[in-house]
Amino acid sequence: MSTTTNPYHLVDHQTAYELIGSSQLLQAHEVLMQTLQKDESNDETWQLLGLIAILQADTETAKTLLQHALSLNPQRVLTLKLLAQINLEAGQAKQALKWFKQAEKLAPDDAEVKASLGLVLSELGKSKQAGAYFKQTAHEGSTGTEVRPEFLFNAALFEMKQGEWLLAEETLRRLLTTNPLHDRARIELVGVLKKQKKFDEVVGFLRDLIHQYNADESLKIELMEALFEQEAPENHDEVRQLGGQDWGNTEFVIRAMFVLGRLHEREGHLHDAETLFVSLTKLVPNNAIVRNSAGGFFLKHRYYSQAFNNFMAAQACAGHDKDEQLAAMFGIVRCAYGSGAPDLAQSYFEDRLAEDTKLERHRHLLMLAVLLQQDGFLVPAANYARRVVDEDPRQQEAHELLAKVLYDQGKDLDAVLDFLNLALSRFPKSFFLHFLMSNYGMRVADVRLGLKHARRALQID
Repeated sequence: MSTTTNPYHLVDHQTAYELIGSSQLLQAHEVLMQTLQKDESNDETWQLLGLIAILQADTETAKTLLQHALSLNPQRVLTLKLLAQINLEAGQAKQALKWFKQAEKLAPDDAEVKASLGLVLSELGKSKQAGAYFKQTAHEGSTGTEVRPEFLFNAALFEMKQGEWLLAEETLRRLLTTNPLHDRARIELVGVLKKQKKFDEVVGFLRDLIHQYNADESLKIELMEALFEQEAPENHDEVRQLGGQDWGNTEFVIRAMFVLGRLHEREGHLHDAETLFVSLTKLVPNNAIVRNSAGGFFLKHRYYSQAFNNFMAAQACAGHDKDEQLAAMFGIVRCAYGSGAPDLAQSYFEDRLAEDTKLERHRHLLMLAVLLQQDGFLVPAANYARRVVDEDPRQQEAHELLAKVLYDQGKDLDAVLDFLNLALSRFPKSFFLHFLMSNYGMRVADVRLGLKHARRALQID
């Protein structure tokens, strides 16, 4: 705790620490002021006075005192940590980074410094550098002691942000092994398992938690959604039972109605499903997620007028939510194609593309092409995919999508073969293109061609 060598200072500082620990800040301040009268050159005295100022929320005085302590002894890591923390809490992340970096030079194995560096770098948008620190503190146990839960949790959050779902799952399970009551870790683990479509594990995990915390509604709504995602008919009665309970939270009411609507749709009870989706839009008319979901239901069943109205409402209330804005935009375009108004669809979509960067435009063109392919509008799907191929011949995804759409059209098999050969010349290691060429060979009764590309596909994967 202390590196004081003067025995008088040691006693004074020990007394000050004890008084600070029992929140007797004024008494601690008096002891330290008496110590200063004996010797003003001891940095720990100034550091402790700075600590008291922090606890009294007097950050400017704390900065002054700590900087003076640092001028007396630039090698004390705790002083650097305190200065960094003051700046971090004041929103001065760059200055905090400076102090933490100095502390790291003096104490390269200090897990707290590493974790703090991860947080600061993450706040500054330097995710790769932050991730390295998070992983060190979480997975290497740099001090040789038990890793603190927040280090593990931060590491898991970083792994999730990078899309490393399996690593995030392992980290969260490790955290919950040592701290099973960590609420946020339990919630994030459910999300990570869902991302990996491990719904059997989600259901088992949630059942165990519900057994321990029966009154927790959030666990029950998660279980209802996971049971639905399992797509097992034997779960349907339990899903209905959970959905019909008296939810005390409006958000859970909405989620339960949404799942029940999808369950009715899955079972072919379209009138019941429609009734629930309409009720949802009346319950929360300005919820973009609900509006887009209702629009998707009506679009799927070719009720284009109702779908269009819901997508327009979603667009109006989505605000700055880019995902919901995109969903509404694609929904409106698909409704226009479905209603037999391709010119209107194209004009509307082009207006929305106008402000996109080239990368965004290509991404949106391909997304729309995929959706139109699913809807059965293969000609516009091919046109949108071809635009990306023409503008950027290096995009493998665009070539694969266009090849699939042309193959599905099947009107001009010679054109399909020509494009597949072109695409394979650019992407000879594409499993999908070889697989598609194999299907083409079988389709035109060219068994040798089909087998050749089937073997090549298997060599790749």
